[in-house]
Amino acid sequence: MLAVRHHLRPFLLIQGCAVAIVIAYYQSTALHGYAAQLAAWKASGGYLFSILSTAFAGVVLPEVFKLITRNGGHYGARQLLYNAVVFGFIGFTVDVFYRLLAALLGDSNSIGVVTTKVLLDQFVYSPFLSIPISLTLFLWRDLNFDIQRTRQALRVNFVKGRLLPALIVCWGFWGPVVTCVYALPAQLQFCLFLFAQAAWSLLLIHVSKGQAEGL
Repeated sequence: MLAVRHHLRPFLLIQGCAVAIVIAYYQSTALHGYAAQLAAWKASGGYLFSILSTAFAGVVLPEVFKLITRNGGHYGARQLLYNAVVFGFIGFTVDVFYRLLAALLGDSNSIGVVTTKVLLDQFVYSPFLSIPISLTLFLWRDLNFDIQRTRQALRVNFVKGRLLPALIVCWGFWGPVVTCVYALPAQLQFCLFLFAQAAWSLLLIHVSKGQAEGL
C-alpha cells in the first residue's frame, strides 16, 4: 500500500514511542504525577474533551506537519471543518468503546484482559463500526458531498476494494498501538490514543482520497 510506504517511518516511530511510554510509566514513578494530571484533564472534560482533542489531533496536527514538511496538499476551510466534525465523532465513539470495555472487562493489565480488549478492538469495533463509517464519511467528502455518487461508489466492491485494504492498514498500525493503550490504566488510555491519532488521520485521509480518485 502506497500510503503505508509513504508514512512508514513516522508510523514505526509512533509505535515505538507508544511502547516506550508504557514501559516508562511502569518503570518510573516520576511519570505518575504527569499521568495523573492528564487523567484529571480527561476526567473533568468528559466527552467534550474527547471530541475536541481528537478533532485537534486529527485535523490541526496533520496540517501543521504538512506545512513543516511541505508534504501533500491542503484542504480548504469547508473540508477542514468537515474533517474536524468527523474526527470529533470518532473520538466520541472511541471514548465510549474504551469505557464499555473497562466496564465489561475491568482495568487489569493482565495478558488475558489486554488480549481480549485488543481482539474486540481490532476485529469488532474496527471492521464493523470505525473503519466503515470513516471510509463512508470521507468518501462522501471526496465526492464533493454528492449523496448519489457516494451511494453508487459504496455499491461497487465496497468490502474487497475498500474495507479490506483499509482494515489491513488499520491492523498494521493500530494493532501494536492499542496493545500499548490497553496496557495502561483506563484513565490514561484515551490520552495515548490521541498521541497516535494524528499519524493515523494522515493515513486514513490518504487511503480515502486515493479510493475516491479511482472512481
